[in-house]
Amino acid sequence: MRIAVVTPTYNRSDFLKELYVSLINQNGRESLSWIVIDDGSNDSTKKIIENFKKENLIKINYIYQKNSGKAAALNLAFNTFKLFDFFLIVDSDDRLMDNVYSSIETEILKYKDDSNIGAIFFRYMNSTNEILSSKKDHIDKTVIMKRSEHDSRYGKYDGCVGYYKRVTSKYNYPTFYGENYLGPTVLQLMMEDEFEIVFSKKVIGIAEYQESGLTNSGRLLRLKNPNGMKVYSFLILKKTNSYTLKIKYAIYYNMYNYFSRIFSNKRDDVQEKSKYIKITKPFGYLLYVYYKNKYKELLK
Repeated sequence: MRIAVVTPTYNRSDFLKELYVSLINQNGRESLSWIVIDDGSNDSTKKIIENFKKENLIKINYIYQKNSGKAAALNLAFNTFKLFDFFLIVDSDDRLMDNVYSSIETEILKYKDDSNIGAIFFRYMNSTNEILSSKKDHIDKTVIMKRSEHDSRYGKYDGCVGYYKRVTSKYNYPTFYGENYLGPTVLQLMMEDEFEIVFSKKVIGIAEYQESGLTNSGRLLRLKNPNGMKVYSFLILKKTNSYTLKIKYAIYYNMYNYFSRIFSNKRDDVQEKSKYIKITKPFGYLLYVYYKNKYKELLK
């Protein structure tokens, strides 16, 4: 089974060395390939990757694309390297723990013939050995379920997700002209009607949040990418059984819809008939006005 680590990167040359070292320190690295999608970097990313390739310690595939965002970079990897059977997405500022590849491979092979399993999620910890999650109480077991069910029951864990080819050959991230951000769980929510995810208890990597990273970019980043956030909001609205979340994300959907009309200069082309979207439209407009005034100068 051909397994690839996929790393979308943008101006992160200072962090790539740590990830590279963590990959070449893996047992069984000879069967591992690293796909690097350079999302329009203007730093020394290309040169650094070329130097890594010269060392010939791991198979490396490098592609440069015009800055289009992480979702577009992942789509490019999925659609270009179709010979791979599994894509493990590891961000450029993360690193794998030493000698975890064999256990990763074992987990992947365990579910390779299960047509109901579309992805596997592995956990991360930080440099002080704390598991990264939204809750202090961690479940010490592997569970198989849909993304929306997992997050509702157990909270959100930080880690990396890997997709089987049966998913990537059928599903791609939606992309929008002029936007370069989309919530990373969108693909997992899109595939819920057909596939479940193995949420493994295995901790395989180390991550530290960077000030320039997507996680810390906050609300402004989302407001500048309203069409992608509309997709995310509507998927949550459809998948959740929580009345509170349905109302919350219906309001967000309406708010992002107003922003999308500003940036794309056209009306909503989706026109969902959800009753939650209809009844929360005034609240979405009020939230739109609030954020439009709050970020008046930054949204120009």
